[in-house]
Amino acid sequence: MNSGAQNDITGRLTRKRANIFIITMLALAAIAVFMIVRGISKAGILNYFVLFCIVGYTFFKALSDSFLFNPYLFFALTPISLMIYDVGVSEHYLIELEQNTYNLVFWNFLCLLAGFALAKKYRVTIGKKEFVSKWAGTNTLSSKELSKHAWILIGLGMLPSLYGCLKGMEYLLSLQLYSLKSVVVSMPLSSVFQLFIYPAVICAIFSRNKKTIFSVISLAVFSVAVNFSKTTIVMLSVTVLIAYYNSVAKASRRKKTAFVLLLCAALVFFYFSFDIYNNMRHDYDTNKYFSSLGYIGNISENWFLVVMYLISPWANLQHIVHTTQAHTWGLWAIKPFLGYLQLDTALENIYSLVPLHTAFNTYTFISPFYRDFGFWGSGLESFILGIYIMRVYKLFKDNKKSPFVNSINAMVAYATVMLFFNNHFLQLSYPITIYIIMILYRKFFVGKKP
Repeated sequence: MNSGAQNDITGRLTRKRANIFIITMLALAAIAVFMIVRGISKAGILNYFVLFCIVGYTFFKALSDSFLFNPYLFFALTPISLMIYDVGVSEHYLIELEQNTYNLVFWNFLCLLAGFALAKKYRVTIGKKEFVSKWAGTNTLSSKELSKHAWILIGLGMLPSLYGCLKGMEYLLSLQLYSLKSVVVSMPLSSVFQLFIYPAVICAIFSRNKKTIFSVISLAVFSVAVNFSKTTIVMLSVTVLIAYYNSVAKASRRKKTAFVLLLCAALVFFYFSFDIYNNMRHDYDTNKYFSSLGYIGNISENWFLVVMYLISPWANLQHIVHTTQAHTWGLWAIKPFLGYLQLDTALENIYSLVPLHTAFNTYTFISPFYRDFGFWGSGLESFILGIYIMRVYKLFKDNKKSPFVNSINAMVAYATVMLFFNNHFLQLSYPITIYIIMILYRKFFVGKKP
């Protein structure tokens, strides 16, 4: 492609993203006007203005990047979820947020974004030579090699499901998936082995072998069904979408359209998964139950759970701040590593976060950080988290054709999206674990490449 054609494409892309940015900011401005008309306080207007600036900045940085699915875009949902916080959705479950809570949130947002900026601007030379280059050989795997790795990885990832099916056969035959899940997770290190499913799916998609793709994804879906949860459903969806997007990034308009349709289907499935999952747990319609108790305010019954999962973490964060008697001084920061040694169970009381109401155990990414070091120290942990997220993204941009780096990026991307919800980096630890097991897999199964 000559430079003139390349410049034309770049120009069109820039104009398109500029239009998206303008439309997004106009929509946010309309929401701001709506909030002001509703009689929001002066302090509330100032808080909203700060959030408006943060969201505008994240969208601007996201659309300025050469790759659309980047950390800035994933993080944007977190400040947006605070922008739509409204006690009127459920006066039973929500409380008015204090200014100190907003100050804590703004401090952590700014520190996280500072971590993004620092990691994006500076490249560690030693890391580039000794770490990134070790993934270089995984960018050029043949279709046959990718298929081989897909089968090895799915075999490792299926071990907890096979264990659960053998020990809980009666639950499987009666389709009691929620009961079967308890057997699956009882296998030692089950959560670690289950992570191998996601790089298996990416290897299969990158291999372009239709039989391998169908077989591996089918086994992955079975494993997700056996270990049924909203997290596993969305993680698998995110993995498939990112892998597919990377494989068709320079493909025809028809394939790109197929990607958009696949994304829409995944979002629809995600929406209905709330009802499916909660009905499996309770044997009744959760939305109707909340409605019958009068807990639903100024929102449609069908959207209650979705919106509450978006905004309830902020009420719980304030509750955590109010109820924290003593800080844990870094114990949350090392929780993933204690978990690998099965030592975190000895500190269950320390790692227990109690929500304002037990119906919604959501805390945002800030709660564990606040528990560790309080107001100012939480910003330091957010800063380090921002560096880690952006470093993984830069590793991905240097190795876009590596299925193993893609799997690391997919897991970290999903955890970044969920920053508004919980701190998956410390509470569930899979964004860190996937990094470690991919390094080990590369060392023992891929070997060194010239």
